[in-house]
Amino acid sequence: MIPRRLPGLLAACLCLSACGGGGTAEGDAASFAMPTEKVTPAPDAASRGRSSVAFALRGDGLTIADQGPGPREAIPLRFGDSEATVMAAVSNVLGQPRTGTDQECGAGPVTAADFGTIQINLRDERFVGYVATMAEGTAFTGAGGSDLSAADLAQLRARAGAQRVDSTLEHEIAFRAADGGRLGGFVESDADAAPLLSVFAGVTCFYR
Repeated sequence: MIPRRLPGLLAACLCLSACGGGGTAEGDAASFAMPTEKVTPAPDAASRGRSSVAFALRGDGLTIADQGPGPREAIPLRFGDSEATVMAAVSNVLGQPRTGTDQECGAGPVTAADFGTIQINLRDERFVGYVATMAEGTAFTGAGGSDLSAADLAQLRARAGAQRVDSTLEHEIAFRAADGGRLGGFVESDADAAPLLSVFAGVTCFYR
């Protein structure tokens, strides 16, 4: 899946260069068998043909859940959960990733599992961070279940208190997650209609 509009600088950042990020917390998690092939959920007409599975982006990790009314299965993945658990759960939805390790990350060696629209960062066999790229075909939600996949800067200011971040990276912002935690992100420009390009939390590897 190809991101909507991804500047060269941001693309370079997502390739893991130098690290900065938050801490981790230990958490209990269910055990998932590592899948051998991708599972393709049925399309959801209400979400314009995208998968009915959505990733809720939290300050303390991710939640994978079906969208729609009625009881739905949800898989919480928190920073500190085991690599095996997180990789199995995400692979079950998005297929097998490409992986690589950055030995020079400021937080210590970090392994990135690149699933295309989301990158899972791992350290010491634990889930420590993620970078989600807004793209057609993958549903990402934020505060109040809002659709981050199609959000712009004005909407993020109104819904989640988005503010610009003083950074050497262009158009970096910070905003509130559904769990009250902090999410970072990048928008295309400073204009109100600038689309959200990516969201990150936890340990990430960016040049700053």
